[in-house]
Amino acid sequence: MKIAMTIWGKWISPVFDSAQTLLVVEIESNRIVSSQQVPFNAEQPLVLLEQLNKLEVSHLICGAISEFPARILENESLKLVPFISGNADAVIRELTKGNPIVPMFLMPGCRRRGMMRAAQKTAPAADERRCCQRNGRVKNRS
Repeated sequence: MKIAMTIWGKWISPVFDSAQTLLVVEIESNRIVSSQQVPFNAEQPLVLLEQLNKLEVSHLICGAISEFPARILENESLKLVPFISGNADAVIRELTKGNPIVPMFLMPGCRRRGMMRAAQKTAPAADERRCCQRNGRVKNRS
C-alpha cells in the first residue's frame, strides 16, 4: 500500500488547501519500504491527482479540505481520508500495525467517528460526504 499525507513539518497539515508538501510512504508486510517528501500545489487538484496516480498512491490522508478539491480527488483509484490530524509518524506507525486511524486521529470536533471512507468500496452517500457539512451547509448540531 502506498499512502500520501499532506504534511507541515512533522504534522498532518491541518488545512489541505494551504499544504505544500506530501509525505509519500510505501508500506508492505507491516513495514515501511520507502518514504519521500514531494512538493505539490494544493490549488491544482487535477495536477495533484495525476501526480498521485504516477506515484501509484492508493490513499491520500489530509486535514480539513474544501469541497472542490475533495470532489476531484475522490475517485476510483484514490481513496481520500480527510479530517485527520496529529503527528505524521504516529499515523504511519498505526498504519504499519494495520490499525485504523479513525477515530484516533480524527480532527477535534469531527463527528465522523468510526467511519473511514478509505475502507469503503463504494462512493459515500451524499449525507456522508463531509464531516460537518451537508450540501454546503453546516449541520445542525443540536
